[in-house]
Amino acid sequence: MWAPIYSPDYNPIEMMFSKLKGIVKRIRLKDMLKEEGKTFPELLIGATKQIEVSDVNNCISNVLKLFEF
Repeated sequence: MWAPIYSPDYNPIEMMFSKLKGIVKRIRLKDMLKEEGKTFPELLIGATKQIEVSDVNNCISNVLKLFEF
């Protein structure tokens, strides 16, 4: 069975996952310093609230630039 080569550069969701992961890490670090213990779902909810529409638009436009000739 043939599978295409993995190319995260052409997949805007990978860029959003990377951004989300960074936000979750920052929130978790702040919670650790405050000695608070948020659950993972709480961390994800807090992180998704920090992603803006402009972040999504930038990720998509960067991928579209890769396809320009």
